[in-house]
Amino acid sequence: MKSLKSFLFLFVLIQVIAFRAKAQDLYGLSPDLFQQSLRNSTDPQLIDLREEEEFRKAHIRNAQFIDYAQKDFKNMVTTKLQKTEPVYLYCFTGTVAKNAMLYLKDLGFQEVYYLYGGLTGWISQSKPYVSQIQSTKPIAALTNQDLDKIISRNQNVFIFLSAPWCKYCKIMEPIVKKNTGDLYDIKLVKIDGSKELSIAERFHLTDTPTFVYFQNGKQVWRYSGQISEDKLQDVLFR
Repeated sequence: MKSLKSFLFLFVLIQVIAFRAKAQDLYGLSPDLFQQSLRNSTDPQLIDLREEEEFRKAHIRNAQFIDYAQKDFKNMVTTKLQKTEPVYLYCFTGTVAKNAMLYLKDLGFQEVYYLYGGLTGWISQSKPYVSQIQSTKPIAALTNQDLDKIISRNQNVFIFLSAPWCKYCKIMEPIVKKNTGDLYDIKLVKIDGSKELSIAERFHLTDTPTFVYFQNGKQVWRYSGQISEDKLQDVLFR
């Protein structure tokens, strides 16, 4: 009887977790749905959760800047936003916005949605954005043309797409550097996807770190997330 009760408890717990996960997914809107929801709202509470420098370079029109990493984030959202009105959140890839959505729900906000895939997913689908930087130069310091030249001039090119807040990027960086470079004739190109938006769009970047390996001008491998050194070596030296 005791084992049966334990089984039933575990079954119910799994169902609750599954339901919560499914409910969370309902609040992650694709770029098309996110855009349509904003258009249908008279005065949408649209929040950019990234750093100020990133916001100034590119953001969705009419977005407010509230850095999720700020210590006074709770005070900012509770004083600036109405809990009874829908809130729309976005970040770089969607991960931070999803966490912020859960946090705002715990604070009592009734309707909170986040942009699935983040600003990179938005841009990759050719959705409009604005910039506060008045410059004739492109937003990206490294253009796609520059990257094409690197790929065409080197037999092996390993692209490491990262972001400043990505903890796994920091873990992977020394491992990647150890296994690339002149010693192995593998050109390493580390790119901050939060700044190089055109390149993030090119690779449909939705998660960091993302690794893309080119050989003789052709993409032969791609992976997102943390990977062991042994598995990375299998890819590079097989």
